[in-house]
Amino acid sequence: MIHFIRSSYFPPDNVETLSNSRLIVNATTMGMFPDVEDTITDLEESFNEEQIVFDLVYNPTKTNFLKMAEMQGAKVVGGLKMLISQAAKSLSCGQVSRCLLKKFQILFKSIFSRKVNKKIFCY
Repeated sequence: MIHFIRSSYFPPDNVETLSNSRLIVNATTMGMFPDVEDTITDLEESFNEEQIVFDLVYNPTKTNFLKMAEMQGAKVVGGLKMLISQAAKSLSCGQVSRCLLKKFQILFKSIFSRKVNKKIFCY
């Protein structure tokens, strides 16, 4: 198991780069299950209320990276929405109803929280 240390992976002197950014995207697997403690930075001053922070990781639905950004006032978006949109697109070339998208969202959230609800399946 690899663990990234803040000072070697994202040097503290780069915090200004993050804090001055309006959009921050984590396009790595860092923070994904089972290594949920990993994050690209654990410096709170990297985030502020004027930012949008997007993490492509979908399991867990809210990574430590997103939790920290949210605590500092940033608007956060998790990778589950992207995963659902990709699944819907692959099923019918973008012609999926909003109802089906909502069912995908419920299904994926259930799977990742290990609370599968059989009522969401269509027969």
